[in-house]
Amino acid sequence: MTIVSYNIKHGQNMQGQLKLEDTAKVLKSLEADVIALQEVDNNTFRSAMVNQAEFLGDSLGMYHAFGKAMDLEGGEYGQAILSKYPILESKVHKLPGDGEPRIALEVIVEPVKGKRVAFVSVHLSYGSEENRQQQTKFLLDVFNEVKHPIVLLGDFNDDLESDSMKLFTEEWYYVAKTGNPLTRPADVPEDEIDHFLIKGMEIEGLSCEVIEEKAVSDHRPIRMKLELEK
Repeated sequence: MTIVSYNIKHGQNMQGQLKLEDTAKVLKSLEADVIALQEVDNNTFRSAMVNQAEFLGDSLGMYHAFGKAMDLEGGEYGQAILSKYPILESKVHKLPGDGEPRIALEVIVEPVKGKRVAFVSVHLSYGSEENRQQQTKFLLDVFNEVKHPIVLLGDFNDDLESDSMKLFTEEWYYVAKTGNPLTRPADVPEDEIDHFLIKGMEIEGLSCEVIEEKAVSDHRPIRMKLELEK
């Protein structure tokens, strides 16, 4: 199966134009089975009162779940997950920390009959390492006892050498990137802050790639191909 993570900046491109249809085109070209999206609007004034998760799900023929992080401009702002498999459960985990509210959006699907997999999209705090460490420890604790496989993915707002990411990689399998690993800003990237982490699977040599999309958001999407045992 193919998994994608993409911070879409509510459909606003590098020129500051709202072009959610271009976001849909990029996502369709990636031919993913599961897609985690960060910075998603739901019926806000700035995004023309569009339910963006529903629009993108319908455009790609995928199921969708939305998780609210905060109220914004008459609607909601948060994250979404799209899936070609029916979404069996979805849950919003409110993360600790000061400043802008942050969440992790969890969905459970069954890509192979009888085998449940959780996908957890995150968008950790920007600018505060203290907040990110709190959020990291919270997530490690929440998913510590889960028995089925988990894919944790999204915008961690931290590079691999940060203290927060080191906490994750002590317990979870970090999926290294091939080629240029930088993801933001999209036109001339300088930071590697979008990542995949996995727990509960026997995996060796797994890697992911950064897609060279320079204009549709301020992040580049990342993509991973994952083999599941039947």
